Amino acid sequence: MFKQLANYLTKRKDKDAWTKALKDSNIRMQLVEQVNSVLLNEYIEDDEITITITSFMDNHIFAELSDLLEKLIF
Repeated sequence: MFKQLANYLTKRKDKDAWTKALKDSNIRMQLVEQVNSVLLNEYIEDDEITITITSFMDNHIFAELSDLLEKLIF
């Protein structure tokens, strides 16, 4: 379920949808893990990555963002 949600949010490129999804602390960590999987293992357009990173920053998910950026770069 979380992988489909991560894929949907990434493809939709809607910051408001990201904010709603990331507000729920019960699902945040599982969603973030699946976002890592989606961004690293599937073809993603540059603007999808940009919106995802911006949404992480807007929702103050800095540690997870740092991990994601590290994986994307290396």
